Amino acid sequence: AYTRRVVVACSGIVGHSYGRTDKTTTQGARWLYSTRERALRALRAALEKDFAIELAKIDQELGE
Repeated sequence: AYTRRVVVACSGIVGHSYGRTDKTTTQGARWLYSTRERALRALRAALEKDFAIELAKIDQELGE
């Protein structure tokens, strides 16, 4: 799941944090992107996939 936004974050062995990089504040490590550009490209790809699925459902109902 994603929130349709890109924010600075950090992750360690046992924790992660969003909105800051000085320390982790929540349990559970998370995979993060190394640059803002990579995060935005991944977000765009995820949205393309989601909307393609939704549009295919509409097209199927239209009989196309």
